[in-house]
Amino acid sequence: MPPVDRNLEAYLSTLEGALSRIRGRPVTLSPRDFALARGWFEAGIPAERVREALERAQAEGQSPSALAYVRRQVEGRPGRVGSGRSEPPEGPEAGAPSLAELHAALARLPESAGIAFAEVRRALERAGPEPAPEALDELDRALDTAALAAIPESELQRWRAEAARARTRQAHLPPSALDEAERRTLTRRARERWGLPYVGTE
Repeated sequence: MPPVDRNLEAYLSTLEGALSRIRGRPVTLSPRDFALARGWFEAGIPAERVREALERAQAEGQSPSALAYVRRQVEGRPGRVGSGRSEPPEGPEAGAPSLAELHAALARLPESAGIAFAEVRRALERAGPEPAPEALDELDRALDTAALAAIPESELQRWRAEAARARTRQAHLPPSALDEAERRTLTRRARERWGLPYVGTE
């Protein structure tokens, strides 16, 4: 996998820092927040705009726990009138990938990865044509597991070695936070490796 662009790394660090200050603890972007932040970066949306939206929400007495919380403000969409809070976007407006996109991604998988995604296909069948949010969340969890399981062991070992080197630069963080950050990073990379969209709401 090609290295992450340094400008993107700086962009992500800015957003992680903003969320860390709001939550009062070190934060690593979840795979979903990473995908959202990367989309903003590629669209040319300044990190400062995102940071200001998060800080504005906090100043208004809200507790933005994820980047999706301020997506409407960042992307210039109107929020819900009279709701009293900024809510994560919903439905097609949110730009959530459709199940059709997931089906297309699964169809592109190499034959060697097929077995690992058997549970994903079963979850898709259980979800039906109009899945409930809980079914989509189950599907995303199945995708996380399958994406990692399908990575060749030699490649996964290289990723883990890179993560281990990164841990040495974050030794001030508690082990549990480092473990969670490593898990999310590996999952994110695996999903990117197979081109898998996020479909759930968690």
